[in-house]
Parts: sequence; C-alpha cells; structure tokens
Amino acid sequence: ERRSEERKPLVPGEQTSMITDAETTEIISRSFEYTVGLLDFILDMLKMHFDGNLFIGFKKKLRQSFAREISEKADWDNLVERDERTERRKIELEGQIIGLKESLADVKRFERSM
Repeated sequence: ERRSEERKPLVPGEQTSMITDAETTEIISRSFEYTVGLLDFILDMLKMHFDGNLFIGFKKKLRQSFAREISEKADWDNLVERDERTERRKIELEGQIIGLKESLADVKRFERSM
C-alpha cells in the first residue's frame, strides 16, 4: 500500500499534558511522512498530466504530418500485390458504375420531358 494513502494520528492518544521530546520527535516524523505522501501524490498527478499532454501532442503531430507523408511517399503499386480476380472485379464494378450513371441520366431526361 502506498504511504500517501495511509492514515495515522499525528500523536498517540495517550500523550502527556506537557509535550515530551519523544512526542516532538513523533510529530516531526509524522509531519515528514505526511509531506512525503503529499509530494508522492503531487508527483503522480504531474506525471499523469505530462503524459496526457504528451499523448495529445503526439496525436496532433501524427494527424498533421504523419498521414500526409505516408500517403505522399508511399509506393502503392509495390505495397500491394496485383490480383487478377480483383482487377477483373474492379473493371466489372467500373462498368456497373458507368451503367448506373447512364441510367440516372436517362431517368432525369425522362423526368424533364414530363
């Protein structure tokens, strides 16, 4: 368990009416432990915020330049192997697209004539 999460009373319940050297030492020791725990907590929070800001900055940098560089510099012909079936399907789909565009143009002409 972490020191920052421990709860201890500052001085024991059975203290004397006049503070003794032992109690003073105990108070100083507990105060030091509290300060160390507080610093641990603050450092954890700082690390979290620094990591968050670094991550956000990294994402922005990637979005700005990385994707553009990859798409501009990539040799797409060498990255993907040609597949004969895919090429045939591509030609078939392009033909269908042309046919659909022609049909749409015919429908628009028909609508205008009415």
